[in-house]
Amino acid sequence: MILRVGKPEKRKNDCKARLCSRISVDTGTYDMWYEVEECYEEYLCFERADAFVAAVLPYAMREGIDIHVDAPLSEQLYYMLTTTYIPALGKNAKSFHNIRLECDVLESIELPSAGAAGTGFSGGVDSFFTLCTHLQTKANRHSLTHLTFFNVGASGDEGGEKARKLFLERQGPAKAAANANGLEFVSVDSNISEFLRHKHILTHTMRSMSAALALQKLFSVYYYSSSNIISEFSLAKADEAAGYYDIMSAYCLSNENTRFIISGPNESRLEKCAAVAEYPPSYQHLNVCQAEASNCGKCEKCERTMLEFFALGKLERYRAVFDADEFIASKDRHLTNLLANSGNRYNAEVLEKMKENGVRITAKVRILGKLKRFGYHFPGAYKRLASIKLFRRLYKKAV
Repeated sequence: MILRVGKPEKRKNDCKARLCSRISVDTGTYDMWYEVEECYEEYLCFERADAFVAAVLPYAMREGIDIHVDAPLSEQLYYMLTTTYIPALGKNAKSFHNIRLECDVLESIELPSAGAAGTGFSGGVDSFFTLCTHLQTKANRHSLTHLTFFNVGASGDEGGEKARKLFLERQGPAKAAANANGLEFVSVDSNISEFLRHKHILTHTMRSMSAALALQKLFSVYYYSSSNIISEFSLAKADEAAGYYDIMSAYCLSNENTRFIISGPNESRLEKCAAVAEYPPSYQHLNVCQAEASNCGKCEKCERTMLEFFALGKLERYRAVFDADEFIASKDRHLTNLLANSGNRYNAEVLEKMKENGVRITAKVRILGKLKRFGYHFPGAYKRLASIKLFRRLYKKAV
């Protein structure tokens, strides 16, 4: 079985422009596209199929299907994929197979480039860290000029209209951050997720970099905000999250025009929070929610972020985006959840910072945290324990 990537072409779609390619597999054909505002049409790279190869790569490797490209491909990208990236993932990740990538025409000449430096901006801690640390750098060509927002899976693993609606709703903070810092804003809609139908957490690096490659005539440098520190690099954990090997993805998916750089590979999550807390625009625009268009205050990511800023003594600064009063009123419940998941590296770091800053956790909360953690591992025994009236009364007071 072979997956064929057709020659890219540009098309107009109302007041927008699309970069399209016909993707063919034995089961049929699929018109894959990236869509931008008309003013960015000139930067869409129709000369090479780089973006579409990066997009279909996780699908082909998961299904064990060879790829044939019926269009020119960047020589550097082809070389790194065939000699390093595909063999490494095929050998070390259970969900990926070693496949062949074939292309009749390879191009090594750089395309015209605007020389921009961009980064994806979701409004979360990682992207805010990249923003505040790259606004002005001594290496001028590496200072940010553009913020981007891509519809490639973060709003919904498999795309669709619900994901597109959330994608459109979530653009606000990115646009506001770009305007506040004198940066350009680039939004890219796409239908690659509908084709991939794979978990975003396992493929997010390839997805996002594919969208940046669609605009490789705009970006000479593109920062990808890391959620993992470099010491956690692991191909053996590739089946858990793409973040474990994103530094290799950046190296292997770069080409003659666009160089991908991982931002924040040396800083822990809490160190990033500390840096972001000194950047006032984050007080109004931080958005970490995994459930809603704005922070719900209830999901795992909202709770974790509030606990991080609480541990740093900075939560008061984020009253515009979090309900700090509710957090304080329900502090025991949040601390119970933190202790119940203390094996998580993020939570372990928060607990250490709380200890360092003298935050007191009562004996009752410590006991409840251990009980809840016990429940995660032994749900049957925990259910029997929950039937005891005294336990229920004690537990409800905290949670």
